[in-house]
Amino acid sequence: ANASALNLRVGTGNFNLNGAATSTYDIGAATTTGTIAIGGTAQTGAGTLTVGRSTATNTVNVGTGDFGANTQTVNIASGSTGAGVNTITIGSVGTTGTITLGQSTATNTIAIGNANTANGATQTINIGAGATDGAGTGIVAVSIGSGEGASSVTLRAGTGAINVGTNAVAHAITIGNV
Repeated sequence: ANASALNLRVGTGNFNLNGAATSTYDIGAATTTGTIAIGGTAQTGAGTLTVGRSTATNTVNVGTGDFGANTQTVNIASGSTGAGVNTITIGSVGTTGTITLGQSTATNTIAIGNANTANGATQTINIGAGATDGAGTGIVAVSIGSGEGASSVTLRAGTGAINVGTNAVAHAITIGNV
């Protein structure tokens, strides 16, 4: 390949790339060892990068190519090592949905909150800890583990406690299959 370049620049008048309703846009389709960067390197303020903003049914695929025996890594909001704040939201409010993490049928590890917590810092992991609706009719059901084969569940604590059913609401705790 030669060292040709194409630079497209736009001022405050915005930039619009558009085609027919059935057009396919390939960006970097022949790139094998290069980098594709989208978004400003120092974007601040009201800057937003939106992918899949249609009001119709959307499918947004990230890292879904057939990578065969190669390794595929997808990083989301993992670039900062400073004191900044990451807020990552998956799913929306007020809609019915399913979020699946780790659907592989092969051996896999799903690590949630798996970093080493810094000295003096606290890592809080909430699963199903949201409140029900104001009328108290909403239900939060949490299942951990599987009853199949040799499956197991391990609960660990350091010098702190493992608390089960310690809130002020009356409830039953069942241990065992009786």
